[in-house]
Amino acid sequence: MGAPKRTWVLCPDDEQEMLKWMGDIKPLIGGTAKGPKKRNSVSQHGTRTYGTEGANKDERITEVAEDSEAGDGSSGGDMKRGWLEKRGEINPAWKNRFFVLKAENTYRDIPKTLWYYKDEESARAGKGGSSIEIDVNTTCSRADPEGAKGCVFEVATPGRAYRLNAPDDNEMMSWMEALSAPPGDDDDIDEKDRTESMTSMASFTVTGPLVEVHSGWMKKKGQGAFGSRRMQKRFFVLYDNQELHYFEGQTNTNIQRKGRIKLSDAIGLVRLKPGDKKDFSFVIKEKGRDWTLDPTSEAQWNEWESKLRPMIKG
Repeated sequence: MGAPKRTWVLCPDDEQEMLKWMGDIKPLIGGTAKGPKKRNSVSQHGTRTYGTEGANKDERITEVAEDSEAGDGSSGGDMKRGWLEKRGEINPAWKNRFFVLKAENTYRDIPKTLWYYKDEESARAGKGGSSIEIDVNTTCSRADPEGAKGCVFEVATPGRAYRLNAPDDNEMMSWMEALSAPPGDDDDIDEKDRTESMTSMASFTVTGPLVEVHSGWMKKKGQGAFGSRRMQKRFFVLYDNQELHYFEGQTNTNIQRKGRIKLSDAIGLVRLKPGDKKDFSFVIKEKGRDWTLDPTSEAQWNEWESKLRPMIKG
C-alpha cells in the first residue's frame, strides 16, 4: 500500500484475510471515502460487512453474499471438493477436513490452490481455511498408509509435504489427477501423449470402480522426440477397463502416475526376440506408436502376456 511519502507493508494472518482487507481498503484509496462505512454494505471481495471502518478486528463479522463466491482470488469455480483426512505436521494425528480445489489464483498467479476447512459450512462461507499452493513444483504421489485406514497420498510442495487420506482408491486417484500438474514422462513428450495423459484418469469416475487385473514392475522404453530412448523402470497396473497405467517411483506405495496405454486401441502384442532365453522384451503396437516393455524374466513375460493378450485385438 503506497502513500506519497511512505509505503506501508502490512501482513495479515493468512491469504483470505489479505483479500478481505484489500477489498475493503481499495475503495477508500484516492480520497473518495467520507466518514465511516455504512452498515450492511457489500465490499469488493464479495462479503457483507457489519460494523464501521473503525471497528476492532475481532469485532468484524463477515459472511459470504449469496450471489457471490468467497474472495479467494480464484478465476473460476471449484475444480473438486470433498472430505479427506489430513495428517498434522506437529501432531501426527489424522483429522477430517473438507477440501476445496480452486482454479487459478488471479491475485498471486498460482495455477491451483487447495483449501481445507474444519467443516463444509466453513468451506461454503470461505472462512477459517488454510491453503496449499499447487504449482509446477508440486508433486502428488501414493504414500505409505502408516496405519491409516484408506488410501494415503502425499502432496509435496517446496516447503512441506502434506499427507492426505482418501476413503477409497477411486477417490484417491481422482484427487491425485486433479492436483497433479499435467503428467508427462520425460521420455514421452509428444503432444498427443500429453493430451492422453491429462485425461488418463477419466475412467475412474466415468466407468465406476475399476478392478485391478495384474500389476508389477517392468522397464519401458522412451520414444519422445527430444527425450531419452533408454529403458526406465516403471510400475504397471492393468485394469479391467483395458487400460495399462504406469507409475514412477521407488516402491509401489510411493509412486506417481505418469501415463497409460489404452489397450482398446492396440493392434498387436509381439515379442521382440522370440525364443531368446535372456531378452523377454515385447511391444504393444498402436497405430502410430509402439510401446516397448521389458518384464525382465520369462515367468513375468508369461504372466503379463496371459493378462494382456485377451484385451488386444491383434
